[in-house]
Amino acid sequence: MQDYPFISKIEYSIITILPTMKFFICSFALLLSIAAFSQEKIKIKFGDISPKDFETKLYDIDSAADAVVIADIGSSNVEGNTKGWFSLVYKRFKRIHILNKNGYDAANISIFTYSEWDDETRIEKIKAVTYNLENGKVSESKLDTKSGIFKDKIDKNRSITKFTLPNIKEGSVVEIEYIIRSDYPEDMRSWEFQSQYPHLWSEYNAAIPDFLGYVFLTQGYRKYDIADRTSSKESYRIIDSRGTGASDVYELNSGVSNYRWVSKNVPALKEESYTSTIDNHISKIEFQFTEYRYPLTYKRMAGTWKALLKNTLMQITLVNRCIRITDG
Repeated sequence: MQDYPFISKIEYSIITILPTMKFFICSFALLLSIAAFSQEKIKIKFGDISPKDFETKLYDIDSAADAVVIADIGSSNVEGNTKGWFSLVYKRFKRIHILNKNGYDAANISIFTYSEWDDETRIEKIKAVTYNLENGKVSESKLDTKSGIFKDKIDKNRSITKFTLPNIKEGSVVEIEYIIRSDYPEDMRSWEFQSQYPHLWSEYNAAIPDFLGYVFLTQGYRKYDIADRTSSKESYRIIDSRGTGASDVYELNSGVSNYRWVSKNVPALKEESYTSTIDNHISKIEFQFTEYRYPLTYKRMAGTWKALLKNTLMQITLVNRCIRITDG
């Protein structure tokens, strides 16, 4: 009260509370704006194509682009399976606007998978459609998934599944969607936010249960436009039907960290004569499995954090040396 000798106790209380209220209101408004920003989502879904989607001939992000990725959205989450363990379910949706003949290569799709035994990694529900605007109406040409998809073995464990979307023309819009179900929940799929074509929207979501630990490895000069994390609870139902008797059924409840990364208006990454390899510069995120946690039996897979970092730096150094030797 000594700073305000001419006011009552009630008036003094109001004066001292007001700055706190201002701070609270400003802080609350800031939190609301951050929440609204993090909840921003692109309004796009497979098959929702109209004549308006063909109107743009040149995009502001790159007026010389041969093709533009309108949206590339992926997600990974863990599910209980019928083999007494967990599966990693990876989903991907992609829409591309092919502007001229030089962009036809964007209609060639390759999907890489890894398996130590048959049927450990499966590609499911491939959908691929080419849309063209003909006489003011949208026509669609669907990929024949029985005869138009080819799978080649790279080596003992790695395979590549390839297909080309049909009826590609200048101005075509193409959409691809598929699911990869893997028996290796430890092998979280990486995500590239950048490619040889500009991306208007690139998004990756990862739902990681508390009982699996990963290190996140990011690369590239761009900051994410959205980097969000929320928490939830999930129940995992695990069935072990591998025996000859009745199946064993388990229920596991766990907290889940839901990560979301979004990059908007990402320029194309083009290989220059002075760059060693384009892979060293592309904007991406990778995951390295580190440990099993409670309620699973605890087991650390990657040693200490310091050892993991040292190992990663050694790998990068080795790769760069190999590139210099090859280039030299």
